[in-house]
Amino acid sequence: MYKCLVILIIYIGCSALSAQNNHTDTDKLSSLIIKVKGTTNSDYCLQNIKTNQIVPILDLSRQMMIPGSYKLTFKKWGYHKYESQFILDNDTEKEVTFVPVKVDDSLMKSYQRRSIQSNVFLVTTIVAISSAVASKIIGDSEYRKYRNSTNADEITKYRKSSNQYQIAFISTSSLSLGSVTMWLISIMGKRNADHKITQEMNTLAP
Repeated sequence: MYKCLVILIIYIGCSALSAQNNHTDTDKLSSLIIKVKGTTNSDYCLQNIKTNQIVPILDLSRQMMIPGSYKLTFKKWGYHKYESQFILDNDTEKEVTFVPVKVDDSLMKSYQRRSIQSNVFLVTTIVAISSAVASKIIGDSEYRKYRNSTNADEITKYRKSSNQYQIAFISTSSLSLGSVTMWLISIMGKRNADHKITQEMNTLAP
């Protein structure tokens, strides 16, 4: 009986001590508040400077964190990079606020123009190639009818039709070649514009 009572008292004491320790650890947590309009969790990278570990950002309005030194990096397409280093003390609140700076507007317009051009030339290429294939298939069919026909009127009809589709095939094939060339040029221009934007994005905001 006494043995069970002693064990119960020890268990209650350990439980109380554990609860007190947990409460103390919770009190030591600090909070980070990021107040930047138009941004989301994925736009930021939070790193513990001492351990080099990445800390997932779950809530921009209030991120509970262990005290320590941190580095916050902001990266978003079309904007300059932003970095901030700070120290979080026990049971403190840190608020980060800044105005994201867009990259040079002329670079963005160049990229958008190249994107539109590449899409247009891609559609033109698909249409031209499809037309060339269709003209070739129909033209070959008409030619076979011309070779197999014994009727004079049908021979004249199929020969004329076959020649027309042959001309259409040559024209659409030339158009396809030109469209493919222009599409490749526009793709290279788009990649070049993207590279310039990326370089700007990797520089800190002026």
